[in-house]
Order: sequence, then C-alpha cells, then structure tokens
Amino acid sequence: MHIVIKKTILVSIVATELLTLGFIIRQIYYTKWSNVLGVQNAIILKRENLIYPADDSLRYFYEPKPSIQELAREEWLPYTATYTINSDGLNERFDYQVPKPSETYRILVLGDSETFGIYVNTNDNYSERLEDKLNSQLVCNKFKNFEVINLGVPGYDLQYAAHRFKIRGNKYDPDLIIWRILSNDFQDNNELIAAKVNSYLINKINGENDLNSMEAKEKVALQLKAAQEVWNEYGEKYIAEFQYKQLLEFLQNYQNPVLIFTPRNTSDNYKQLIDLASQSRPNISYVESSDNYDKLPDTHPSVIGHNQIADELFTYLTSQRIISCD
Repeated sequence: MHIVIKKTILVSIVATELLTLGFIIRQIYYTKWSNVLGVQNAIILKRENLIYPADDSLRYFYEPKPSIQELAREEWLPYTATYTINSDGLNERFDYQVPKPSETYRILVLGDSETFGIYVNTNDNYSERLEDKLNSQLVCNKFKNFEVINLGVPGYDLQYAAHRFKIRGNKYDPDLIIWRILSNDFQDNNELIAAKVNSYLINKINGENDLNSMEAKEKVALQLKAAQEVWNEYGEKYIAEFQYKQLLEFLQNYQNPVLIFTPRNTSDNYKQLIDLASQSRPNISYVESSDNYDKLPDTHPSVIGHNQIADELFTYLTSQRIISCD
C-alpha cells in the first residue's frame, strides 16, 4: 500500500509538471512553435523548481519554489536568461513589504508565461520595466513610490491565475490589478488536462526511474493528447464558459480597480466574454493592446517586446488617469 501511495503522489506531481509545458498546448492551433523549434524545446520551468500547495479544489496547482534562481538556455536563444524567484515565489528582483508601506501605490500583475517573462531576465520583464518607468517618469504628489508585483506563472489558465492571487497576492493589498489575458487562457482547463495526463501515467509508469527517463518529447506528446481529449470531450464552449466564470467570480470578490488588457488578435468570442465580465461592476477597465510586439522565435515577447508592453501600459495608466495622483 505504501508503494502504491508513493507512486500515485509521484505521478500526480509529474502530471502537474506537464502543465508547465503549457505553452505548447496554449499554441495547439498555432503550428509555428512545433514546426520551427520542435517540441523538445517546450519545457518552461524545471520540476525541481516547483512546489505543489495542497488544495482541496485544485489538485494539480503549482507555483515556483521560493528563493531560487533558474537558468533558461535554448539553442535559439542568444543568451542565458536568469529567473530570480523571491522569498514569496514571485519572479521578482525584490521582496515586497507586508503590510504595504505608506505613500506607496501598489500594482499586482496576473497572467501566464508572457507575464512571468519567459526567456528574459527577471529585471527585463514588463512588470519590472513598468515599475521603473512609474518611479522615474511619473510625478505624483500623493505617492512617493510605485511597486509592480509579478504573479505570472507559465502555463496558468484563468482559474490558476485567480487562485494564485487568492493565496499569494491578496496580502499585498494592491491598489490596482493588471491582468494580461490571451485567447489561450479561455482554451485550456489545467485541472482536466492534468487529470488526463495523470491517468495516462498511472497506467504507463512502473516507477520513479521511468519518470526520470521520460524524454521531453514524450511528455509533450502526453500533454497534447490530454489537451486534445479534453477539448473533444468538453468542447470549446464549455471550457471558455468555465474560464469566464473564474474571471467573473474573481472580479466580484475583488473590489479594487482592475485593468484587463488583451492583444488585438485575441478571438472575438473571448473579447466578448471579457467585455461582459468587465461590465459586472465599476472600476474595471478593459483595453486591447498591440499584437505587434517584438518577439523571440517561440513567439514570447523579447526584451524589446517587454519594454514595448511596459511603455503601452505606462501610457494608458497615465493618460487615462488610472492612478490618481491628486
């Protein structure tokens, strides 16, 4: 019995690890990734650098391990990117005080791999660039300091992003939440996909050595198979409506200002869902952003692209007076 329990727990962890291959499934209908780079390049975060908080409702939820550095190397990347994970498991240069210091305006950013800043150094992701721009370029009598705290994690769907705020971000008492939402955030259901992968692994794997020896390409194949089966079984409408409910519940439970921004090439169906959710209460802004940022070969924003996103956010926040400096 002890061996069976150990095996089941181990398999569950690996199933969760495969969610960090989420960029592959988030691009399941975009072939450039697999055609240009190959699935062997899809691993986003290392399993040993993840933790799996126990939760009755989300069996496969994961977060970066606190107080580590992870190096990201790819053949097509002209440098080695370094992720600096702070003491609270956030891809951040700094630790942030709780409670919030006086005369500080605090922004929390939610999202997936683009928000996390995959394949760029921590200090080059758009939340860090935005923080620096606000502190160096915005003169504000009401606030002496601006903080932009990055809660993004690769592979997250809307349910996981909302849950991360609940368990990790709420204590920071943000004045504003910025949530970058993409089409693929409405196309995935991490819990259903991971449960499928888990069932494959229980039937397939005989021990830990088999897990360790499984090639990345084989892991990606399992992820793709599971995602396609979930898509076929539940359908796009069910998955999108499920994620819409997660977004709506979040907006109803959190009452401070929220800015949702999506690329212009986001599916019209999902834009309509976001627009509908944004009308559920006051203090919600919804804006379409550029879809023409500078990108890496895998289509994630480059260092230049992250700076472009930060510039666009800074312009919107200041021109629309989202931050009240009076």
